[in-house]
Amino acid sequence: MHNALQNKEFICIHGDRYLKNSNQKTYRTTFMGRSASFPLGPFELAVRFKVPYTFVFSVKETDTHYHFFATPGQITHDNPEKVIDAYLRSLEKILRLYPEQWFNYYDFWEDSSPALTTSAATIPTEK
Repeated sequence: MHNALQNKEFICIHGDRYLKNSNQKTYRTTFMGRSASFPLGPFELAVRFKVPYTFVFSVKETDTHYHFFATPGQITHDNPEKVIDAYLRSLEKILRLYPEQWFNYYDFWEDSSPALTTSAATIPTEK
């Protein structure tokens, strides 16, 4: 990764997936109204190396068309928590528009309340 960054190449890392029961650092927060953890590593890298970053999302709109969304590129000298909070706000906006296109094949939510359904009516709207 360090070589790629020195060569001004792109590095793509999932911001919403981590290996449970690993030594990976996570950031626990409220997401979509529920307690959840996210990997801190991708956001720490952006801050440590002071490299531009963007959040990119892909959604399927028809059988033959995908729509890509990207936030404007930024460089930060802040802490990783500010970067991950910005990422989570962006992810929540996309999930409100496309609630059925975010899949988890493991127990994502950390609390014991019922799992979030994919119905748009259950996803909190922006105030």
